[in-house]
Amino acid sequence: MRPVDDYQILNDYEVLSREVGFCSKKPISIPSIAVASNLLNLVKLTNSIEAAEAVMKVSRFAPSPGTDEERKAKNICCEALQIARRKLSGEE
Repeated sequence: MRPVDDYQILNDYEVLSREVGFCSKKPISIPSIAVASNLLNLVKLTNSIEAAEAVMKVSRFAPSPGTDEERKAKNICCEALQIARRKLSGEE
């Protein structure tokens, strides 16, 4: 088994992020609670791929929440992402 090169892993991850559209010069921000709730509803009710991608970006690439409102919004996005994963895998 060859040793793992951390630099190569991070470089591969950056390349993949650019390919799928998650890498951008503008940082991903945590949405408001209202926007996060709307994204959750879109994932639940309409199986929106765009909403699933939006919550994935927030869940994976947004900074750690600094306020209670940001924490709640990020939790809503994480919940929506879990639902989207179940729906896309055929579990729901």
